[in-house]
Amino acid sequence: MGNSICEIIKQYCFDNRIPISVLVERTKYQTESMHRLLKRDDIPISKLMLISKALNHNFFQYLYGGKSIPTQGELAEMRNEISQLKAQINLLTHENALLQKLIMKQA
Repeated sequence: MGNSICEIIKQYCFDNRIPISVLVERTKYQTESMHRLLKRDDIPISKLMLISKALNHNFFQYLYGGKSIPTQGELAEMRNEISQLKAQINLLTHENALLQKLIMKQA
């Protein structure tokens, strides 16, 4: 993995517009302690769990999976695709209901 877990946490906060002050508040850490922690190359599991819970994001997935955090552009593309798929599901559900009515009339 190219980035340390702490770099990934900082990038996640940046990409999701979460100030470190919010992370400090949610974890009940001192500001200086959080900044020191996020400058390290590693992080204790208990602290990673606390940060994962505070940000509602599973940072453990980056430890061995070699996965990277999607960029803002990639996230926007994914959200757009999800919206399109939801619209498609709604349309297909409506079509299915109409077809079922048609079948019932013919029976």
